[in-house]
Amino acid sequence: MVRRGALLGLALAVSAFAGCAEDDTVFPPGAGDTATVVFRDGVSPDASYNGTRDAFLKNGPTNDFRNRCYGGVPFDTIGSVLLAGAPYERRLVLKMDISAITDCAYVLSASLAIAFEAAPPESITLAMHRVLRPAYTGTWIEGQNGIQTGVSWLTVDGAESWYAEGGDFESEPFARARIAGDSVVSFAVPAALARIWIDAPASNHGVLLRSADAAPEHFVRAHLRETFAPSLRPRFAVTYLRGG
Repeated sequence: MVRRGALLGLALAVSAFAGCAEDDTVFPPGAGDTATVVFRDGVSPDASYNGTRDAFLKNGPTNDFRNRCYGGVPFDTIGSVLLAGAPYERRLVLKMDISAITDCAYVLSASLAIAFEAAPPESITLAMHRVLRPAYTGTWIEGQNGIQTGVSWLTVDGAESWYAEGGDFESEPFARARIAGDSVVSFAVPAALARIWIDAPASNHGVLLRSADAAPEHFVRAHLRETFAPSLRPRFAVTYLRGG
């Protein structure tokens, strides 16, 4: 886990409306026209949208697990699983391109919805964090299933290492949710963060979802963009005020 609190605090201190209008005009809530845009692969804003990237990060007893890319899969698990008698963690990284929004003056709200199934009977709490990547190294690559073909527990692209194994992310989650059964769960995304991703798409490294519970053999299955049913694919919604 990477702690770069000073720089990240400064970035998120930028208000939800700074930088959209060229003259930095402030549009208070309630002014102007309100619009909501929904992003979901193959569905919205239209059937051509394919701006979602997602993959699972899996720790394990060998480098075959730790170096393997689990991108391009329709679903897999988040949480802790037992392998060779020892618990190992699985996480999800996900990002969605929302740069098609070009008339935003003020972000009112944003949310990321993910479909889950087969949660353990006792349920599980998941925490969502902002993924961090230095600008000079680019971003993580979804890749396809295979050794060193894309993002993994150890690397961002099959070659370059994360600063910390398991992904670089803000230590404090911006959202949590309790998963108690088959459901589509919506995580609130800070308006200021959504605004940064609209204004500076290259800074959008997405989110990391992990279990906030310490119990071994405690996991939930999440559906990704490759899942067959469109209604189960990740969904990002932004409500904002239109500007000039």
